[in-house]
Formats: sequence, C-alpha cells, structure tokens
Amino acid sequence: MSDLQNIEPQAITRTSINTDERRYALMKQQAHDIAQAKMSIPGEYRGQLDDIISAGIAGLTFGWSLMESMNNFHIIKGKPSMTSASMLGLARSAGHSIILEEDEGVARAIGTRADNGDTYTSVFTLEDARLAGLLKNNTWKQYPANMLRWRAVSNLCRFLFTDMSHGVLYTPEELGASVDDSENPISFPEMVTSKSAKQQLIQHFGGGTPGDGIYEESLTKASAAWGDRNQRSISRDELDNLCVIDAEIVEEHEIKATEEPVV
Repeated sequence: MSDLQNIEPQAITRTSINTDERRYALMKQQAHDIAQAKMSIPGEYRGQLDDIISAGIAGLTFGWSLMESMNNFHIIKGKPSMTSASMLGLARSAGHSIILEEDEGVARAIGTRADNGDTYTSVFTLEDARLAGLLKNNTWKQYPANMLRWRAVSNLCRFLFTDMSHGVLYTPEELGASVDDSENPISFPEMVTSKSAKQQLIQHFGGGTPGDGIYEESLTKASAAWGDRNQRSISRDELDNLCVIDAEIVEEHEIKATEEPVV
C-alpha cells in the first residue's frame, strides 16, 4: 500500500470530523440565539436552551436544520418524541411503502419495506382508543378519524420501520402531551427561568440580605436543591416540588431532633 493510500483515509476522516465540529458549533450558537429571541418556535422550546440543543443534535442524524429539528422533534417530560406524520415522511423518503385505509371507527396502516419486502398491518380502532382512555380527550372527540390514523401509523413505524427514527419511538401524545389533530403539542407547563427560580429558592430557604449569615445559609441550601440543572428553565411544578421536598426534609429533621434524648 502506497503512502498516498495511507494518508487519504486519514485526511478524509479529519475533514469529516472538522465539518461535524463546525456544524455543531454553528447549531449551538443558533440554539442560543433562538432561546433568547422572541420568535415563533414550538412552545416547549421557549427559553429551553438545553432542549433546543438536544433537538438540534438529534436532527443532525437526519440532515435537518435546527428549525426543522424543533418542528419534527418534541421534548416531552425530558424525552424526545416525533409526530406520526414525521415518522411517515421518514419511512416514505427511504423508499418504504405505507398505505393508509380507513373505515368507520377503524384505521389501518399497511407497510412494506423496500429492502427486504417485509410487511406489517397496524390496526387501531375506536374500541382500542376507548380502552386506552383516549376518548375523554377533546381532540379525540373532535377528530377521531385523524387520531385513529396517526395511532395506526405510529404503531406501524415502531414495529416495521424502527431504524428510520433512530430510537425516537413515541409520539408526543403517547408520552402524555395534549396535542392537536396533527399530534403537535398544544399545552405547555408554566416555565420559570433559572435566575428567577434560584431567587425564589433562596427566599424559600430563609432569604436574608447578601453578605449576612442567613443569606449565605439560604444560598447554600438553594444551590444544593438546584443541583446540576445549570442555566435551564424549569417548570413551575418542578420548582414547587423542590420546595415541597425541602419542607419534608426539614420536618423529618425536626422530628428526629425532638426524639433524640437530651444528654
């Protein structure tokens, strides 16, 4: 093997690495700008820098831009999800066949793989929806045919086209989000910025004035409660839970103190 043959693969690999690093650096800067800007983006990403970066990294696998990634990926309770329409698009763009059939109260998604000819038919019915408790949801009441179709598609893609979604196997609704008839999330928790949340924790732990002992003790407790959340925003429920957990710990310590024998 010549020296040139030895060198070329290394050069190609290094170029590829440099390109990936540049793409990641650009995506991270875009994510920071988007998180700070007041612009139209999916609700679950507003002020959520870490989630925007996570979506962007995942989107690189599919060759998506950052905005495409945010529109196709939805972070629900910390987990990535994808709409059935996105799963359908990925499977069809790879050459696989998906045929949709609908009857009253029944939706079928019939898939055939382009590489090996494997087939599978996914069926989802109103009875399935009733047993799963879905019919109580307003979107299911208003758009039952659409929702049945998307459930049939997501089940099909999980079974036959798992490789297409690179491990993103569930839709936003399947992870507990309230969605519209296209499965896009429509309700989001109240979010609190990291700065505001930390200030509220300090007050919860006793407050005080910067520089005095009470404040320093409150700051130490607040930092411990905040943990490794860094600069990400958290939901109001998560902040309330931090306060409740602390209250329970304080109460437990007080009970133990009263039970200890006086020496």
